[in-house]
Amino acid sequence: MLRVPVVIAGVACHAAAFAQASPPASPNPATPPVATTGTPPVPPVPVAPPVPAAPPAAPTGELNVWIHDEQGTILIDGEVRGQGTFRGNLPAGRHQLRVTRDGFETHESWVEIQAGQAHSESISLQQRVAPVSVASTEAARNLDGIYGGIRLLGALEPTGSGTTLDNACDTTGATSCSVGTSLGAGLSGYVGWLFEPLGLEIALLGSAHVDRPVAEFDGEQGSEINPVVAAPQRDEKFTIGRFGGGAAIRGRLWHSVSSVRFTVAAGPGFVYRTLAFRRETEAADGFTSRVAESDIDYVSPLLSVELGAEFALSRSLGFSVGVVSWFEHAGDDAKSSARNDGTLFLDEDTPPLAQATPAYDLTSGPQWFIGPYLGVAFGP
Repeated sequence: MLRVPVVIAGVACHAAAFAQASPPASPNPATPPVATTGTPPVPPVPVAPPVPAAPPAAPTGELNVWIHDEQGTILIDGEVRGQGTFRGNLPAGRHQLRVTRDGFETHESWVEIQAGQAHSESISLQQRVAPVSVASTEAARNLDGIYGGIRLLGALEPTGSGTTLDNACDTTGATSCSVGTSLGAGLSGYVGWLFEPLGLEIALLGSAHVDRPVAEFDGEQGSEINPVVAAPQRDEKFTIGRFGGGAAIRGRLWHSVSSVRFTVAAGPGFVYRTLAFRRETEAADGFTSRVAESDIDYVSPLLSVELGAEFALSRSLGFSVGVVSWFEHAGDDAKSSARNDGTLFLDEDTPPLAQATPAYDLTSGPQWFIGPYLGVAFGP
């Protein structure tokens, strides 16, 4: 029986008996095994993976944004970045710029940022125009109301006034006649009620007109109709004044373009005129005379026409400019009186010379006046 010591985990235990057949004899018997003390294996230590190197920073550029009145929200790529102004760095590349403000049109654009460079944007927002609603249209149409105006006007007669010297110079015995100067001016006003865009008004007119024709006598040969009055040689200078006024009922139309209103008015009425007449004679030998007469008048139908423009100075006041015209008829009775008591005087020691004064047409037939005007207008 062989007893073999047993070592377990380095601790000696009782020997166990094993029955074993005797090995055959050997000349060199093996050395019996020697028990050794063992060490448990050490587990491997985990090694952390290598940390990758940080990527290089993306290139950037500077963006400066300025809103003219420094009011508005600045968004870059959908993110709010400032109010009124912005200055900062952005990655190089394309970015969306958006600026918003209540009551103004939104600004949108794309900006390209270059690495290492500065880019500037100056933005002016446009005020938003509110859409016209039905309510605002009705308010805009609420222009009904009283209106009126007053203006100074000029008065010319392109076709003449129809005097004897205009139409029948030869009946005076004159060698020739000239129309001379013809000037006129007046004041007009109107007041009415506007039913947009048509107004109905009463217009008043006051004017004065002066004609200065001249008749020339050569002292030798008069007209074929009245040859005996050619002598003495002289010039007869006439002053014919017409004064008066009238009224008309007119319709008026307007058309507005921005702050300017174009207008046209027309309507019938009547006019009253009174005339004054003076004749001054200057003879070649120094004789002179003067004859005057007044209290000559007529009443005529009137047609008034006006075309002009009004420039707004405020909500209810404007400056007006245009052309006014009116038509009337003087008839055939606006004449001076014929006189045979006229004389030409030289001095107290020289006997006077007789001078006939025929009846003159101071005006006759259709009369057309036209002229510019300047004034002010009021109303809605």
